[in-house]
Amino acid sequence: GSCNTFLTATWEPLKKEIKALDETRASYDSALKKAAKQTNPDKRAKLDAATNVCKEKYEAQLPRTTMILNQACETESHLTKDAKQYAQALMDYHKNCLKHLAETI
Repeated sequence: GSCNTFLTATWEPLKKEIKALDETRASYDSALKKAAKQTNPDKRAKLDAATNVCKEKYEAQLPRTTMILNQACETESHLTKDAKQYAQALMDYHKNCLKHLAETI
């Protein structure tokens, strides 16, 4: 049902986006460190350009990951609410069954 749909349709893409975000962040961090260590101006300029590319990729990935994470949280919230309503309905049903049983005995 809904839980399986959530796991297959939401969780797998979310894991993929989180992994992509981690990879772009790691690349950006690495590029920053390499550029900071470079003292040669020509090499530093090339490293700065590479750092900017990594930064752009990271900044592009961040909103995609955030959007999917927010969607997952919203879906999880709905599933939790629905599960609670279902549990309450079951409890009400069994209370009514016990009440009916007690009245008929």
